[in-house]
Amino acid sequence: MFEMSDYSKRLYSSFYGRFFHRMRLMKLIKLCHTLNGREVLEIGCRDLLFYYLLDDGGYEKYVGIEIDREDGINFAKRNKKKFGWHNVEIVEAMAESLPFRDESFDLVLCFETIEHVSDEEAAACEIARVLKSSGVLLISLPIEFGPMLLLKVLMRLILKGKKEYNPSSILELIEASILCNPGKIERYEHRGYDYRKTIGYLRAHNISVQKIYKQPFSWLPDSLNMGVIVMLKKGQDNIA
Repeated sequence: MFEMSDYSKRLYSSFYGRFFHRMRLMKLIKLCHTLNGREVLEIGCRDLLFYYLLDDGGYEKYVGIEIDREDGINFAKRNKKKFGWHNVEIVEAMAESLPFRDESFDLVLCFETIEHVSDEEAAACEIARVLKSSGVLLISLPIEFGPMLLLKVLMRLILKGKKEYNPSSILELIEASILCNPGKIERYEHRGYDYRKTIGYLRAHNISVQKIYKQPFSWLPDSLNMGVIVMLKKGQDNIA
C-alpha cells in the first residue's frame, strides 16, 4: 500500500481537498498521459504520490526533488523501495539550484510548489536550463487575487487557524480582491502571490505558454477560480 505523507493526507482528506485538489490531480494525470516525455523531473515530489497515480507512465527516468526530509524524502524513499521503482531517483534539492546538467529533461512537472520558493525568477531560470529544447513544462499554480482570494483567506483561517492579514493590511487584501492586484501585498508563500508573474519569468527564459486550463471551472474568469494548470514549451511561440 502506498505510504502517504502528512502533507498529502491533509491535502486530500478534507471536503475541499476531495473536490478541488483531486479534480486538479486527475486533470494533470490525464495531461501527462498525452505527453511523450522519457526523462522527467518533478519539482516538489513529496512522497511520489503523483508518480504512483501515473502508474509508472513508461518513463526511462523519473527524478523527484524535494527539500522536506521528514515529510517528503523519507516517504518517497520508502515508496520507491516498496514498489521497486528502479527508474526513479530522489534528490534533495531546491528549485532555485537544480543539481543537473543543461537540457537534462524533456518533461518538467511542478505542482503547487513554485509559490513557495524564495526566488521565483531563479527557479524559472533553472527550469529553463535543465529543460531540453522543445521540452514541456507542466505546472499548476494557485490564483491568489480576485473575489476567490477572500474565500481562500477565510477558509485558511477557519480550517487552519492561519491569520494572513491584520487590520493594517486589510486595504491590501481588498485591493487584491476587487482590483485583482496583489502586487502591494508583502509576499509570503500564498500571500501576495500572482501566478501571472511566474508565467512572465518563464517567458523571459524562452518557455512559452501553449495552453492554460482554469481550475475547477474553465468557463469562469481567473478571479472566480481556484487555480490554473499551465502547459508550456521551450522555444515555442506564445499562443496563450
